[in-house]
Amino acid sequence: MDRKPYPSDVGDEEWAFVAPYLMLLSADAPQRIYPLREVFNGLPPWYVIYQQTQRWIAAGVFEDIVRLAYVDAGYIGAAAAEAAAAHGIALEVVTLDAVKRGFVLLPRRWVVERSFGWLARFRRLARDYERLADSLRGSMSSPSRS
Repeated sequence: MDRKPYPSDVGDEEWAFVAPYLMLLSADAPQRIYPLREVFNGLPPWYVIYQQTQRWIAAGVFEDIVRLAYVDAGYIGAAAAEAAAAHGIALEVVTLDAVKRGFVLLPRRWVVERSFGWLARFRRLARDYERLADSLRGSMSSPSRS
């Protein structure tokens, strides 16, 4: 990368996680004009980002990324577990010890907060630019497909 990184650029750890899901072609494919990481950061012209996003949606890559969800005690019960399992998602409930009082840091809560932080950093998620239902469904990474 021969440019100064933006604060919203995907970090090395984040890229290492999502890159295997996004590689529909090899990194040195002759038709690739822009590096895939730059496309994911949303920097090339809009039509390049749009076309690649449509390819990712059609291939179902966003659904493949979601496999484990950390949830709070509000999701304890068979109904939540069955609903998540129907979409291939495992729930891990993070609970608070009943004997502790006051503010207590919940284990794995940082994963949820980090994920919200990642989502908030991306320019494409700052506004609702999608007008078609298929585009909106793919950008929300919904595990259900129609």
